[in-house]
Amino acid sequence: MNTRMGHLSWVWLLLEPILHCAVLVVLFEVLRRRSPIPGIDPAEFMLTGILPMLIYMRTANQVLHATDSNKALLVYLQVTPLDFAIARALLEMGVLFFVCFGLLGVKWLLGSALEFADLLGVILACLTLGLMGLGVGLAAGAASLYVPWLGRVIPYINRFIYLTSGVFFTIQNVNGEYRRILLWSPFAQALEWVRTSYFPIMSREFLNLNLVFLTLTAMLCTGLLAERATRAEARSH
Repeated sequence: MNTRMGHLSWVWLLLEPILHCAVLVVLFEVLRRRSPIPGIDPAEFMLTGILPMLIYMRTANQVLHATDSNKALLVYLQVTPLDFAIARALLEMGVLFFVCFGLLGVKWLLGSALEFADLLGVILACLTLGLMGLGVGLAAGAASLYVPWLGRVIPYINRFIYLTSGVFFTIQNVNGEYRRILLWSPFAQALEWVRTSYFPIMSREFLNLNLVFLTLTAMLCTGLLAERATRAEARSH
């Protein structure tokens, strides 16, 4: 599978999320210096928001362009755009899961205890965000065959989702109308799932897993149907 930057891209795949996390954690520590949830380490709070959302955002953005990056392989009839999308999604999720477990390993080596409310819940929540990214990337990639500028807009939409879905706060930290909006955001709910599964002291009062699973199903079905409907167009585009 091709990547846009050649061999150096494999190094950058690992370095980019690490640098992204490091810069934001340092800024958070400098500007705020305390976690929105008392008793939770600020750096860990940030990482449990940044990394899961990067899994979604990077998967969606890369799946969106997966066919363009590997179009030469479509001369083989047994190869489809879905193959590129799945391969790219697995690569992005694999890299970010590796980074996540690597950071946990560093924490353990530094002598900190690894305590989870529900480790399986953390993994499933992150996997769910990755699959959401796959669905969005498939649907957007199919639509961009007919609306080319959409491929340039989707990354900005994903960045907006990243900034407004609870990376730097939780649903319980906000009040009024914005909380009501967040309660219906599948991305905010997915982050709530990550954090309530990671931190034993966090309440699940605002967690709505039904919304998360319904959204995941809708995104995947839409993406898969869109890819299948535009498969012939993708070959000739």
